[in-house]
Amino acid sequence: VCIALAGANRLAAQTGPVVARASSVTGAAVVLTGNSGSSFSLSVGFLLNPGDRVDTRSGGRVVIDLSDGSMIVVEPQSVVVLKDFREAESLRELFEILLGKVRVKINHFGGRPNPYRMNSPTASIAVRGTEFSIEVSPAGDTQVIVYEGAVQVTSLSDPSQTVLVEAGRGVLVQSGRDFHM
Repeated sequence: VCIALAGANRLAAQTGPVVARASSVTGAAVVLTGNSGSSFSLSVGFLLNPGDRVDTRSGGRVVIDLSDGSMIVVEPQSVVVLKDFREAESLRELFEILLGKVRVKINHFGGRPNPYRMNSPTASIAVRGTEFSIEVSPAGDTQVIVYEGAVQVTSLSDPSQTVLVEAGRGVLVQSGRDFHM
């Protein structure tokens, strides 16, 4: 009975809302909270919510752990806005990267796909358990490099342009242009 209850508690934790927490903050990083609009230095343990903007343009680096085992590393000189990542029933909007570079590791949870979508000014990136990076230039050009698994990249200016990028490959998405593999 105890083993069954422990398994049920673990399953309930896995199917509940996803929680995002700053697990590491190096250097100067700022968060602008979506609910109050206040801005302050980001610190370890801070719980992030949809709408919060993480800004590392002052040279900081932030690691965000999600309660489903996934992780986002926001590199220096970056701006990321968290989206509605909490609901688990369908493809979840994880974040929008406006500038800079992030490295993302999406965890397979209980052997099942863990569907997330990320956006940049020029691309939409859909994943289901993989490791990859996204880099956005000041002009909005988006480079996606996959280290493990695969991601589907779609142009926001021309949604008919879609490509599956597998491990060891990358793609450059520029507004109004064809993809460059």
